Amino acid sequence: MNALLASLLGLGMLVSPQSDEIAAPRADVDLVKAPPRHDAWTGMRVGDVLSEDDVERVILLKVVTSATADLDLANLRRLLREAADARFSDGEPAWPWRGPDADATWEAVLITSDGRVFALAVRAERACLRDQDGGAGCFAPPPRMPRCVSRPA
Repeated sequence: MNALLASLLGLGMLVSPQSDEIAAPRADVDLVKAPPRHDAWTGMRVGDVLSEDDVERVILLKVVTSATADLDLANLRRLLREAADARFSDGEPAWPWRGPDADATWEAVLITSDGRVFALAVRAERACLRDQDGGAGCFAPPPRMPRCVSRPA
């Protein structure tokens, strides 16, 4: 049962059939604790770092919209397409890499066809991206993207 559960979840964990031990695969990715390189993409175009065509899988982690899941997923892909010519801003991204962003409309993990992994958080006024090598940067989302209205606490 443990082997079946691990394969159904698709979380990249391997379960030994002889025991309940979990072994980490060789392709583990740390998007949280690796030191970010905030200047790695300064001035570069979003599409040069991550093209929507290269994204094979979007794993939606958080959403604060009333849209259906398929519409939210389509909007994240549209964000990458429409922001392809936007440039990453100077300076350190004001995004809490080590925890959830209370003001984010969307948070997702993006996996490319060549196996690269990115974290993406989108607020009304900025979107921030981080890759498995610590590259990090923020850019202005396209003006036509849906806006999030904060929910009362």
